[in-house]
Amino acid sequence: MVTHKFSETNGSNESPVVTAVPPARRNTLLFGIGGLLLVGMFSVAAASNHPSSSHDPVASAQKSATEMILDSGDGETLDALTQLRDSDPKNGIYSYLIAAQHARHQEWQPALAALRAGNEAPKLILAKSANAQGSYPALSVLRQLVGDCAAEASRSDSPENSDDILQESALLAKRLAQETTPCDLGVLQTAGSIWRTTEQARIIAWEKQDRYVDAETARARLADRTRWWQAVNNRIEQVDGSDPAVRTVAATGLRAQLPR
Repeated sequence: MVTHKFSETNGSNESPVVTAVPPARRNTLLFGIGGLLLVGMFSVAAASNHPSSSHDPVASAQKSATEMILDSGDGETLDALTQLRDSDPKNGIYSYLIAAQHARHQEWQPALAALRAGNEAPKLILAKSANAQGSYPALSVLRQLVGDCAAEASRSDSPENSDDILQESALLAKRLAQETTPCDLGVLQTAGSIWRTTEQARIIAWEKQDRYVDAETARARLADRTRWWQAVNNRIEQVDGSDPAVRTVAATGLRAQLPR
């Protein structure tokens, strides 16, 4: 049976490396996302009515937004992301992308506010990309966001600041694991990865603050989340990743086994 990799995670404690889009593509990306906004093609309901369509406007929007964030990014990028969020305000994904954009530039107050807004949004919907193996355009940015949050929390001298950042990061991982539509193996793999990143950062931050009991609690959670994440990776190796129905069934079973 042919198996497929869903992401570039390698099982280490290091955050995944995200490759930047060449700067030469920036104007094209800005024009592309602007054109999509102008024609009003960001209805999640419309995309849900045509799940098998090769032209998914939601996927196009999220893919363009993701590439813009991975590019150098500036005020125009943030404006485009804000328009995307306003076009689908109940979907937390665009608030997360805004948080990632701020985090890349070390703008932690607006980053935390956007991350919290994403966690408070009523739903979390990822649009399918053109990749038949379950690739979702926003997942790499979510991993980068939590990696940036973990790094900031680990070096922060403010216990309140690090606690807030890591609490919101953990809530993002929980939403990905429990609530995200669609339920897919690649989504769960990313959820497990960023859960682990968050708990590792908590251990570092809390030991620096001499909060050793809290750090030991985080170690226990890390062990639980790592076992679940490894189960997800094992399942990915076992199933036919080219079949969305097979992936959904496998992911639904793993979702039922989520650690507390």
